[in-house]
Amino acid sequence: MAGIAPSLAFTAIDRLICVVFPKIQINRKWLYLGFYTFVCTLIGIIQTKVAFDTANQIGSQPITGTIGDLITAQLGKTFNVPAMIQMFTYKHPCDFLSPVWMVPLFLGPPKLYSIAYPCFHFAIAFERIRSTFLAKRYERMGTQSTVIIIWIIWFLSFGYMMYIIWVAMADPAISTRPQGIVTITTEANANVMLYGTIVSMALVILTALCDWFIFVMNKRLHIFTRNSRTEYNLSLNYQINENTQAMLVIFPIDISFAIIYPIHNVLVILIRAYRSAFTKADFVSYCYWANTPLFLHSLVTVLLYIRFINRSSNITKRRNFVKRKLKEEGKTHFKFLEEQWNRKSAFSTY
Repeated sequence: MAGIAPSLAFTAIDRLICVVFPKIQINRKWLYLGFYTFVCTLIGIIQTKVAFDTANQIGSQPITGTIGDLITAQLGKTFNVPAMIQMFTYKHPCDFLSPVWMVPLFLGPPKLYSIAYPCFHFAIAFERIRSTFLAKRYERMGTQSTVIIIWIIWFLSFGYMMYIIWVAMADPAISTRPQGIVTITTEANANVMLYGTIVSMALVILTALCDWFIFVMNKRLHIFTRNSRTEYNLSLNYQINENTQAMLVIFPIDISFAIIYPIHNVLVILIRAYRSAFTKADFVSYCYWANTPLFLHSLVTVLLYIRFINRSSNITKRRNFVKRKLKEEGKTHFKFLEEQWNRKSAFSTY
């Protein structure tokens, strides 16, 4: 509720700015985002101070005052799409309860992500290993195996997500009334989610080991091909260079995720094991705190991907420039040879 009033107030300010300063319309979305984030963060700091003052009066320390809860809760208020929709459509405070259809819509994708993310990273490591030891066959097959692997991963991920949603919707506690604190976990799907977490954690650790194996083998193969003067494998050398470029981004991401993800799961297990000792508000705050490392890792991953894409784009531009320059130099050279040939032919005719 704290982010609603600033949003409505800023909507009026936004309309006024667009009328008075129409040239700002192009960049007003960034103005809105910055202002809204600032106001929500400021309100979160005030709420935190009030929570601490209240806790000091009653002699306890609220978990809602932690830095992790401040970061995740306030960012959640800023970028919470359901809250943004409800903000402009609500007629009664009870409308801010999440309706039944919204629960699987916004809690289903994280379940898909929890399976798809480790599987895709494992598939990348598997493809890199296959391209190293079966270079010629890998290049001959092209993208056929990659497409098959992608379809299998999406099929498994969507199947897992739909099963969790289907079992949750069969529980009257979830499907019959709106929720305040949304959840999709029931007694029927809790074991499946636990097994899915164990499998995904095993995949994450296995992927990190595969990346380390690729990194070590890539170094050895690079030294071998550089010192070998009798044998030269063009396909193998090309795949070694591809591994080098890929591992510059993927290896740090997978290693860090292999460390953060088990820590996150251990924290969640401990929080759920001592759930009876917490209030509902403190339990949710602890969950926010446990999820914070995953959010930070996702942010760093996006930044690394952007850096890698920009670096690859610059390399491609340099290659195209060199090719274009060589092509122009070739044309100039052959034109010079043709002029020399024409002069020689004219001289011999004379």
